[in-house]
Amino acid sequence: MKILIAADKETGESLIDGLLDRSWSPDDEFRVATVLDVSDAYTPCAEDGGSPHVKERALGEQRQDLVDKLSRKIKARYPLSKITTSVLAGDATEALTAEADQWLADLMVIGTHHRHGLSRWLEGSVSEKVTKAAGCSMLIVPINVLTAR
Repeated sequence: MKILIAADKETGESLIDGLLDRSWSPDDEFRVATVLDVSDAYTPCAEDGGSPHVKERALGEQRQDLVDKLSRKIKARYPLSKITTSVLAGDATEALTAEADQWLADLMVIGTHHRHGLSRWLEGSVSEKVTKAAGCSMLIVPINVLTAR
């Protein structure tokens, strides 16, 4: 089975911890992916005054560090499984569904914050959008449940 894990800095650790509690076959493949929203690089930043390209590169390095750290946790638990990482750019929904299609994922694992009201209206729900657009099975993990352990 090919399992795509859609991680971000807020949900990544909880997703991996939840997955490590499950039984997986040594033949299963994991890909830990995160999305770099390049619009974040163009947000003014008073403390560094850096150019957008410098900020984009720094954010990309931070995201690569995140997926590398998460993949090491999986490798420690499932040393025989193939594990790859991917830092995607663009809109999260489009990037994740394209990655799942291109990689031929059987399952995508994504976290949800269960936002309600104004915050959901303003920020939207990436997990909901991805679920509607994905061409593979989905496992949506409520992050508040995992972090309460």
